[in-house]
Amino acid sequence: MSTTRQYECFYCQLTYDEVDTLLHHIKNECPQRRRCVNNFKGVGLVPVNCGNCSFICTYFWRMKQHLNRVHPRRVLRSHEDEEGTQISPPLTPVASTSSLPAFDRPSSPTSPIRSNSEITFLLTKELAAIAADCMSDNGTTERQVQFFMERFLHYQQQVNCLCLDSLYNRHRTVSPENERILVEFLNDINLVTAEAYKPMRSAPTRLSYFSRLGSFIPPERVFAKRDLVLPHDDHVPYQLTDKDIYLGYGENDQFVQFVPMRKVLKKLFEIPGFLKEVLHWEKRCSEEMEVTSFLESEVWLASARSRRYAKSGSYFFPLHFYYDDFEAGNALGSHSGVHKLGGVYYSLPFVPPHMASKLKYIMLAAVFKSRLRIVEGNKAVFRPVIQELKFLYEEGITVSLGE
Repeated sequence: MSTTRQYECFYCQLTYDEVDTLLHHIKNECPQRRRCVNNFKGVGLVPVNCGNCSFICTYFWRMKQHLNRVHPRRVLRSHEDEEGTQISPPLTPVASTSSLPAFDRPSSPTSPIRSNSEITFLLTKELAAIAADCMSDNGTTERQVQFFMERFLHYQQQVNCLCLDSLYNRHRTVSPENERILVEFLNDINLVTAEAYKPMRSAPTRLSYFSRLGSFIPPERVFAKRDLVLPHDDHVPYQLTDKDIYLGYGENDQFVQFVPMRKVLKKLFEIPGFLKEVLHWEKRCSEEMEVTSFLESEVWLASARSRRYAKSGSYFFPLHFYYDDFEAGNALGSHSGVHKLGGVYYSLPFVPPHMASKLKYIMLAAVFKSRLRIVEGNKAVFRPVIQELKFLYEEGITVSLGE
């Protein structure tokens, strides 16, 4: 019996005896590499994928370290070798030509068989739920979330490889055709799990995934300039002083990061049961003799009577806005004020007390460098917030409540 110990190229399936030879092939010779991997333009680094798991890196020494530490040398043989030798299947993506079921057996003969794309979607959804739970904790930093996701995905990859190897060695047959079908099936599982891990690998990919789902609303970068507020503005253009230069204020700081309130409120009211809870609380407040909420104040009642039911099925709710400056760095240090930020946020006075007391019902509307408000003025800085309020008052938002 002849056995060889080799490493396999992830892209063209050529095998090499040494890791250095394989990496040299991937870097300089492999014809399939640039077609299979997105090149990082302008960085000068080419990403390299591991053929045994979904690990990816941009430095070849890290790939060499990963192969030596994580994946031991695999024993390969041909079908002419004697029976009984332990075989490890090539865990590289192979184009599947059959529609074999994945992960679970159908509960009945009429049950639909999930496709690879459906399984990938379900696995990614479960991983996204784990990442969202970690990111929603106010005490968890982005670095901690990234560390947890990396370790969790690494653990899943190791479990996946061990399970596939064990499954192959238990259910392989001497028939080359049956063995080929089994290898393709196992490679389909490996490919599906690798694709499901990709959106959760890093903070940018996670935010991009949540943005496509609509769960994450990215801020908009709005240019704030004094002379763009009103044509008849009488203010003299501000000249940068030595203090502005010392504080690091420049042209790149003349932007406001604005979070569209119409999108945030739309997502909020589309939460199942949220609008029903709000209307129930509003009705309860109207029946009480004492003033227990802003909804019962004369100011709000006077402004809401004329427009409350101007259209069938339309409602009006108040918003409370606040502005505050806060120091992102050391407030007592010698560089205090350099990283000082101004934030505009709003609360929801129409929600019940047990909901209003939670931090997640205080929304961020805009954030900018505090020096920007002094340099450009209140009109320029608060312009996107005022325009959004005018839109909400005149146009409103349409929410889909389902059943």
